[in-house]
Amino acid sequence: MKYIIYYLESHFAGYAPMIRIAVLAVFILISLYIIALLTFQIIAFSRKLRKRRTRKVYKKYRKKLMEIFYTDVYLSFEDISEKLVPTIKFNLDRKWFKEIITDLIITLKKAETENNKLNIGNYNSVLVYFGLEKFWADRITAHGVASSTKALRKLESLTNQLSASVVAPLLHHRDKELRKLARSEFMKFESDNAYQFMEEVDFDKDMNRLDEIRLHESLKKIHERQGRLPQLTQWIKKANNEKFKCFVIREVGFF
Repeated sequence: MKYIIYYLESHFAGYAPMIRIAVLAVFILISLYIIALLTFQIIAFSRKLRKRRTRKVYKKYRKKLMEIFYTDVYLSFEDISEKLVPTIKFNLDRKWFKEIITDLIITLKKAETENNKLNIGNYNSVLVYFGLEKFWADRITAHGVASSTKALRKLESLTNQLSASVVAPLLHHRDKELRKLARSEFMKFESDNAYQFMEEVDFDKDMNRLDEIRLHESLKKIHERQGRLPQLTQWIKKANNEKFKCFVIREVGFF
């Protein structure tokens, strides 16, 4: 690149300034075009590769996982390992494989109906076999905000039972949205200090509709687990945000 720039400078050194500026602008535009073209090619290749890998993983595991998840028979870990051992070589530790198998498992989990119940024991053994809980838990704190948010959502969808220790590092994260998401998940599964953040003066600051949905789901989880909730009206008196007060009043009516 430097060679080309030096060449252009020496070649057009005697020309008028406008011509030299025009040549430089053309060179920059051509460079940007080439970079954009290469970027699009890389993105297209990555998408095709992802689709091809997804088809292979789904073809290999979808039917077997359905049989394991939706059976009345409890299978030992050894039986499940034998069923899932790949006939074609798969590197189960690769990031792309973990992400694809996670999406497949979440999709199959959502297929549960009243007449076709998920076998929780077999399901948990599958998560252990693929090492998915550890994979996503490690990614919660080891990467940036976007990756942490994605990992938190995936882990919650997989397990429905997040460990407070997993979420704890994000409870005071500098990113507001990630912090609020982590706190709402913490409330769902922490028994002793589930309401500690509602005691904070600025808990209701910048509260929006998404925050209300998250908090409502957290309160529902606590109510299902403990059979009761604390006196919600105490937060009506403490709150400074009118939207939060209205939300708490609606929650009192709901519960």
